[in-house]
Amino acid sequence: MKLYNIREEYIDYLRTIDEKVPQNKGEKRPFVGIVFSIDRHTYFAPLSSPKPKHQRMKNALDFHKIDKSYGVINFNNMIPVPSSQLLLIDISGITNATYKTLLQNQHRYIKQNQEVLEKKARNLYNLCCRDIHELSAFQLKVKGRCVDFKKIQKEYINF
Repeated sequence: MKLYNIREEYIDYLRTIDEKVPQNKGEKRPFVGIVFSIDRHTYFAPLSSPKPKHQRMKNALDFHKIDKSYGVINFNNMIPVPSSQLLLIDISGITNATYKTLLQNQHRYIKQNQEVLEKKARNLYNLCCRDIHELSAFQLKVKGRCVDFKKIQKEYINF
């Protein structure tokens, strides 16, 4: 499993389809994430750098802490993406030592936990694609925090 950036123009396009797609404007670094194959589509799940609020949060259906405060994976914000919009990150080429170490630690954890993370992504996708009448109150709350996978999936190929 590798780390990728995603093109800003593509993110802007998806935001016209679903406003829950997170913005990356003004961030110090572009989106960094991991890629999964779900329902014959390639999905990009963004990572987030460590923040104080993550210390209080627990792993959930749509959120996963990367070991030892290395950041989190925001499964609720995963988006389908054509391969043309993915940019493979060359960690060895990063000059900022602190950022490079963070990415190395994130990457190591992700590789060691690949199966768990892939299962989590698929489970969340399947939950969010179910009819709302089939979901519990808790599941509806989780679905409400997620981008609309099916809606974006229908439109992203038009980019």
